Amino acid sequence: MRDKYYNRQTRTLLPASADQYVGQDELSRFIVDAVAKMDLDGLRDTYGRRGSSYYPPEMMLALVLYAYVKGVTSSREIEEKLKDSLSFMYVAGGLKPDHSTIAAFKTRALPFFDDYLKQLLVMASEAGLLDCSEVCLDGTKIKANASRHRAFSYKRGCDIEEKLLDEIETLERMKPVAGTGIGLGIDIQAETEIRARKLVTVRKGLAQIEADRAAAYAAELEAFNERVEARGRQEEETGRKPRGKEPVPPSDRPAPSAQANLTDSDSRMMRNSSKGWDQSYNCQLGVDRKSMLVVCGHVSQKANDVQEMDRSVRSLAEIPEAAGKTLMLAADAGYFSEHNVKCCEAGGIDPFIAAGRSRHHERLEAILAGPGPEAGPEASCREKMRRKLQDPAGKLFYAFRKQVVEPVIGIIKRCMDFREFTVRGLKKASQEWSLLICAYNLKRMHKLVLSRK
Repeated sequence: MRDKYYNRQTRTLLPASADQYVGQDELSRFIVDAVAKMDLDGLRDTYGRRGSSYYPPEMMLALVLYAYVKGVTSSREIEEKLKDSLSFMYVAGGLKPDHSTIAAFKTRALPFFDDYLKQLLVMASEAGLLDCSEVCLDGTKIKANASRHRAFSYKRGCDIEEKLLDEIETLERMKPVAGTGIGLGIDIQAETEIRARKLVTVRKGLAQIEADRAAAYAAELEAFNERVEARGRQEEETGRKPRGKEPVPPSDRPAPSAQANLTDSDSRMMRNSSKGWDQSYNCQLGVDRKSMLVVCGHVSQKANDVQEMDRSVRSLAEIPEAAGKTLMLAADAGYFSEHNVKCCEAGGIDPFIAAGRSRHHERLEAILAGPGPEAGPEASCREKMRRKLQDPAGKLFYAFRKQVVEPVIGIIKRCMDFREFTVRGLKKASQEWSLLICAYNLKRMHKLVLSRK
């Protein structure tokens, strides 16, 4: 038995092209074909009619999408891939844009990915891959492009401000007595300037928290007045005091725990899966049960999922009619509230939301006992939902939630290696999340198409 002969200087008879090395069923070829079918007129209109020639938008869009599928989000890494990866070379069509061109294109294209997601959903529906009728909802924390060491609470910021003012005052009093302070081992003027710069930075963060509170106060005050009026009308109609606690008027002052970050002012400190804390965003996903395609998604500053149902229902209503209509929605206990149940029903969606945490291994007695009696008309919303999920049909549909949406989150974080945003600010983070969803959907559509062959 002998080793096979090889020679790294072997010449080909004709010049080779990247197309020859990319198979017909490769993901890169699928993404190029999918982008060719998309309407990019809005993106093209952002280019001027004058100046030098520019890289084709359809090529650059396919390149960015393919890079995100492969877990390459850095423009410098994409530039390096164009030198040594045949798949990247094929997508780029032999062109080699540098990292600054790729970064500039991504910034230009980010506002259009919400529209591109809708186009991909229509394409998937036309191919028989999607109907959107059954959706599973969940959220995950994605690290912001910000340092947690540049964050502080409102109370902590006020304490730091007071301390810096005291130190500056002390140094100012020392100047006439100690002069420059060099004899004391310190430069009084330099120390004063350092604290003055820190004071400007801290006050900037405090002003940001106060501005956020002022913006939220008006909406909260309006909601408070509506609740008070509703309770008053209910009391007049029934002749008795409504159940529940009296509404508490909102405060125009920031809460002591209100946060500010000087790197990304929109991000918030959130608990991660490792029981630690990071500057993060709460990223929501609505996943079609049958195809595991993501049909909606958004980014929020709120750590708790219970406040995200309204936005998710609106996003589901904005899905193009050609892609289908959502009729059923499953979500875990983090989304449960009477308001969220009514919000789904008002949107024509049948909600299946866990009313509380359940044991991992249900006891045999509970299984044999069956679903139990029907919930009466006087039953609370929580009791009705708990009974609904005990029915065989409700139990079966809710069971799909864990095996539909959570694997998608795992693929995004593990296979596509997306654990941190590359942009700053809530608006841009939302746009990059839409870009990531488009990339994931292309990856999933490719798998679904291959499975039919």
